[in-house]
Amino acid sequence: MSIDEGEPVQVFEQLFEEEGVWIPDTDEGIKPVIGMCFDTLEEGEKFYSNYARVVGFGVQKSTTRYHWSTKELYKRDIVCAKEGFKNTDANRNIKTRSRGNIRVGCKARIQLKAEDGKWKTDNLIEHHVHVLSTPHKTDLLRSHREITGSQKSLIDSFQDANVGLSQTMTILAFDSGGYDRSFEFLEL
Repeated sequence: MSIDEGEPVQVFEQLFEEEGVWIPDTDEGIKPVIGMCFDTLEEGEKFYSNYARVVGFGVQKSTTRYHWSTKELYKRDIVCAKEGFKNTDANRNIKTRSRGNIRVGCKARIQLKAEDGKWKTDNLIEHHVHVLSTPHKTDLLRSHREITGSQKSLIDSFQDANVGLSQTMTILAFDSGGYDRSFEFLEL
């Protein structure tokens, strides 16, 4: 089960806000439900990532659980990218570059569990504690940025020819339609 990236998907942009909780409203065919079956773990991860892209949030892999005797993976959690809080250690004396904090304690997640050779949706929380991204900006989220093989080979060619990073980014931006479009090449 998957969402084809080429097929048009009806997404309702209306979000319901109740006491700071945002619930995405989408078509039933896109929305994950408890008990969904996938042939592989990667298929389940791709389905949830595509759902997140359509709805407007980023994802990241979280907890993995292995069977104690066979050491085989049997459970995987995929969470909203804004899950948890930034680890602030007051005793750190190491100076590091200051980065923005996007984590706000969102509890949205899906849990995939291996049963009988298939992966099933075992647990699902779809409530977000933050505003979701607009469909136009979801490609800018870290988990949805990708680099194609042709872009990678072009970057490698530019590096071999000693073309600077700024010029490389300008060329790739021009190639993708300009700076106002989402860039799929931001993460190497």
